[in-house]
Amino acid sequence: MPVLEPRAQRSRVVTTDAFAAPQAPSRRIARRVAIGVAIVALFAAAWLLWKNVVEPRVVPKRFGVVIDHSLYRSGRIHPSLLPQVLDRYGIDDIVALTYPGSASQYQALEASLATARGIRVERFGLDGDGTGNPATVVDALVAIHAAVARGDQVLVQCAAGSERTGGVVYLYRTLVLGESPDAAYAELLRYGHRPSRNPHLETFLNAHMAYFADALAARGIAQPPAALPHLPEPTSR
Repeated sequence: MPVLEPRAQRSRVVTTDAFAAPQAPSRRIARRVAIGVAIVALFAAAWLLWKNVVEPRVVPKRFGVVIDHSLYRSGRIHPSLLPQVLDRYGIDDIVALTYPGSASQYQALEASLATARGIRVERFGLDGDGTGNPATVVDALVAIHAAVARGDQVLVQCAAGSERTGGVVYLYRTLVLGESPDAAYAELLRYGHRPSRNPHLETFLNAHMAYFADALAARGIAQPPAALPHLPEPTSR
């Protein structure tokens, strides 16, 4: 007759095997998580490489058309692309909204390229958030209008192409061209302005809007609008 194991001993063997089995799936899950994290990190590194190294060398920074065959906007265009942009669009005037001496090497290169091509460079320094002396803003708008009236090809630019250029282009569209404030504001956002990051631009433009309109009217650039444009300020959202 076969010898049977005691009931308690058989129970212990079954219980031990039951707890040992789930260890393999846990290791597989950990490996999958590690692979997923590595893939995400790889894509993030590739995106940063594209945005910070590759894209600026193949795409002019925040370049756009304000008026077809006449007025353009941009950020600081990479030195390797700047000659091509100036030549392709036949730029006659650069209205720069950065202070003299900021990015001195770039300004020297830009001046050299402009001199070789007979391009006029006018500089109207504003702060990086698009604020500054309201009279300087008016001077920039007058210079843009005068160049456009001459039939020149005009490039308005700053460093990022979103705040200083964005604010001046907004004013040019609304106060000089008489275009829709809503459309002009949508363009401001489209070219990189973020109210949550820079709440000062809307406040600055709204606070001086009447001054801008009156000063442009006094210089014969545009008639004051029936209703002043008003940008939505972050505190009112």
